[in-house]
Amino acid sequence: MQSHSYQTRFENVVIHRDLKPENILLDKHYTPKIADFGLSRVFETGRTHKSTRKLAGTLGYFAPELWFQWRYSTRSDVYSYGLLVLEILAGCTVPHYARANQEILSHAMWKQWKDKKPLAEVINSCLHENCAMDQITRCCVIGLLCVQLDPKRRPGMELVLEMLHSNIDLPTPSFPGFFQEYEYARPPDSHSHIEIEPVKYERPEDTRTSRLEPSFFQEYSLEDLMIVNSPETEEAYYALHGVSGSSGHFTAPSGRYLFTRSWVPLVSPPRALICMIHSFGDDTSWTMQFTSIFLASQGFACFAADLPGHGRSPGRRAFVPKVNLVLADLKDFFQSLRSRPENQGLKSFLFGESMGGALCLLMLLSMPADAWAGAVLVAPLCKISNRIKPPRPVQMALRFVSMFAPTLPVISYADLVEKSVKVPEKRVLAMSNPMRYNGKTRVGTMLKLLRISDELGSRLHEVSIPFLVLHGSADEVLDPADSMALYEEARSEDKTIKIYDGMLHSLLFGEPDKNVAMVRRDILNWLNERCPNQHEIHIERM
Repeated sequence: MQSHSYQTRFENVVIHRDLKPENILLDKHYTPKIADFGLSRVFETGRTHKSTRKLAGTLGYFAPELWFQWRYSTRSDVYSYGLLVLEILAGCTVPHYARANQEILSHAMWKQWKDKKPLAEVINSCLHENCAMDQITRCCVIGLLCVQLDPKRRPGMELVLEMLHSNIDLPTPSFPGFFQEYEYARPPDSHSHIEIEPVKYERPEDTRTSRLEPSFFQEYSLEDLMIVNSPETEEAYYALHGVSGSSGHFTAPSGRYLFTRSWVPLVSPPRALICMIHSFGDDTSWTMQFTSIFLASQGFACFAADLPGHGRSPGRRAFVPKVNLVLADLKDFFQSLRSRPENQGLKSFLFGESMGGALCLLMLLSMPADAWAGAVLVAPLCKISNRIKPPRPVQMALRFVSMFAPTLPVISYADLVEKSVKVPEKRVLAMSNPMRYNGKTRVGTMLKLLRISDELGSRLHEVSIPFLVLHGSADEVLDPADSMALYEEARSEDKTIKIYDGMLHSLLFGEPDKNVAMVRRDILNWLNERCPNQHEIHIERM
């Protein structure tokens, strides 16, 4: 495993910015050569980093500082190189490993090494049979040092070369980039009492409103979504679809901070407001944008916030604090939108997927019946399916543990993405979201989800506003029978249910494009009936 040393051979440093297996060629002596310098940049003597407004590279291989800070540096290529080292050890590429194991390669390697488990369980059997284990372990540690979250903790390439060709002592690696057990970003103007652990990144002020999201540079081709060598700006992509998008933050009266996103029609006033709540472990900036952009292109102003502990909102990763506090913050955020002068007189709808659907229902039940014009509930959590609900003795044990360690991650749903997303390529895309939580469900979170399920199960008859509920008949995560129970028990006079034969949990992303288009069309038709528009509505073709 010979490292590249081009950074040290020139007076001005060259940053490749797209190191990946496809750009490493072997000569007849099997000596690796770096190819394709189309995205490379030259650093003048003395420069260590640069800011950028374009996210360049290949999804899965670029460094976290590019994602969080919009900066690349002399240590960004070191990060990509470390991934290549780990790929050689594992015998597969980063995307292939994520698809086969539902986990990011660097995370799996680090946890295996940190927990002092046999590396033979995660490395290529050919290496295990032909190389000394101490050499394999050393290469693994070097690879992990290269993929540290903090660029300052990564060794320079000269030191990497020395590590590979000598027996010098190696530092102890910390957690790798994009490791979900830790917090990544502090809002640039957040309140000092918000705790972010343990490494903080700050995004430059001039890039806050020009954020690029890798999933939306190109058209809806999955191949284009995965490869971001020539990204368009966010504004250009949105404009292509007749949408104006932006990101920001909302500080609730409680002082808690939420990262927010908006998608509004570009050339005409909005027909209505749609306040959206994402699912557990997800965020507003990845696959959810497909739906938001579509609805905004049809004339609806869409708004959403990352839930606490999700995406870019502060908090313990994927830990749901007190549900009433989450609801209070969301109510305050949505009310701040509805009270804007430009939104006065517009109808307001709630939109929720999975756990977001449950939060929508709880919000509806806690507000006057006329507070909302209606709700769209996509595979909502009305009850937790017995197929994934822990047995009662386990629930009792969880309650005991939660008294001492509510944030302890204990319950694994390793196949959740596979059960939710039907199209294999889309599973890879979902798993590639660096802000997605793929770890075990925390004790406190699981108990809160169970309590939400129990409360909603006993109050479905109180739902009285117009709603559309959508569910896949083959959903193994949340039982479609519970959506049917909502439809049958709700006192609403205006209620509609759609059960899609053979579809799984992720209706608006994980299905084949023709199925996604069908679900979108049903949502749009339902909204059109309640928000008539004098102009012709264009339904997107997929």
